[in-house]
Amino acid sequence: MSRDLVTPSGERIEARALGRIASRLSELAAECAALGLDQGGAGPPILSASRGPHRASDLAQRVHSYLVARRARGAVLEGDWFADPAWDLLLDLFAARRVGRRVSISSACIAAHVAPTTALRWIDKLVEEGALVREDDPADRRRSYLELAPELARRLEQWIERHLPERGRPGHIAAC
Repeated sequence: MSRDLVTPSGERIEARALGRIASRLSELAAECAALGLDQGGAGPPILSASRGPHRASDLAQRVHSYLVARRARGAVLEGDWFADPAWDLLLDLFAARRVGRRVSISSACIAAHVAPTTALRWIDKLVEEGALVREDDPADRRRSYLELAPELARRLEQWIERHLPERGRPGHIAAC
């Protein structure tokens, strides 16, 4: 059974190629968000009162660099050995929160780097366990947004501070 997809015009597209494209688009979106180029979120940036925008984008950039490095493993080893959708979701949502970007369910599925059905199962599980908060879009009932529960966001920040060094510091992951 072929895993190829067919466009409305009859053109065949290999499913793996679509996965690579989706992965790259997710990386580019994260780069834009980390650099503050993504203006898609509504309202002001979501920042703690004690943290300025520079610190927020620094943490988001550190998370992004880590995620890019994780994706590079798959490119080097050409396998699906490193799928960790829950961790990828949590880190992507953390970075988005730091730069004030809202994340739709469909964007979160892309960030998970697994099949959409698998990503949705993980999202449902994380919402059910209180790790994520799901908020319906009042302007478009077809869309929902996800965000980290505040306590989990705090704990992730502690982990990132401890385990993802800043650029140029010893132990920094050179991702780009």
